[in-house]
Amino acid sequence: DPVSGDPKIQGGPDFECVSNIVNALERESLKTTHLINFGGFGARQIDTSMAPAAILSEFKEWNRKVVSRPQMHFDGFDGIDWAIEAGPFNSTSQQTSTVSVGLLDLVGRTSQLAKREGWVVTMNAWMSSLDPTTPQFNRQFGDAPGQAHNSHAYLLAAYDTTTTKDKHRVQTFDFVSVSLFEPHSLALQAIMEKEISPRDYLAKLVNDLTNGWVVQFSADPFIGIGDKTVRLHQSQVVLGVANGWAGKDSILYVQPSRLKVAYDRMERKKLHPRGFMFWGIGQEGLIPPGHHKPVYMAKELNSIMGVRWW
Repeated sequence: DPVSGDPKIQGGPDFECVSNIVNALERESLKTTHLINFGGFGARQIDTSMAPAAILSEFKEWNRKVVSRPQMHFDGFDGIDWAIEAGPFNSTSQQTSTVSVGLLDLVGRTSQLAKREGWVVTMNAWMSSLDPTTPQFNRQFGDAPGQAHNSHAYLLAAYDTTTTKDKHRVQTFDFVSVSLFEPHSLALQAIMEKEISPRDYLAKLVNDLTNGWVVQFSADPFIGIGDKTVRLHQSQVVLGVANGWAGKDSILYVQPSRLKVAYDRMERKKLHPRGFMFWGIGQEGLIPPGHHKPVYMAKELNSIMGVRWW
């Protein structure tokens, strides 16, 4: 808020619609966790002069007063999903932006406070910003290959765990969605250009993320920590895929049938991720380039993982 100087959350989906969907799911006895996403491509970044406690306090107040619908038995969101991505851009020609150490620290500290209070905390990461194939580290985002190398790895290195109120040590981030649909992603290069099967590539990706890799944080004089090994636990790995809007302009689209083959193999080897996410729900039913049938990725992913059956 420019007048008071206090944090203020703006925007968001139609909360009446959200509450109606929550109620519909509950009527079907389909237990669901509902998260609100902060950030996104080109979004205005959080003011780093704000205190983490003040940001969490604003989230709780906003969730209670603006989001919740007590008359519909909807108490608001269950937690926060962070999306620290490129932007905002100062002009149409600007293609890169740099995420500050202050913003990363603010997200990390706010996440720990939220986790300590029992909220669900997750984050999205472009493939390059959590890249086990390289030790490189930089904080520059853009739409060209090789940018933002391991920027999100800092959050795992500095804020990986949280001590809860009952003195248990837990992972700060319940899961991390690694987006295969980043422009010019490593997954695109491997699957489309090098013709590595999704079955082989995704198994190796999950294995590399969970085995861990050294990141050269010392290359950044502002980051304040030395080189460290970072890793995701298998229960934290979520693979982000695209639905029918993708498949062109350097954006990877993997057919659900190929995702199923990959997931079945990973499950047999006990290397399977926690799950999948997809972008985006507004593009469900589109026909991918070069295909002939509309894709409903929510239905397809549910069929692959067998999460819900009617």
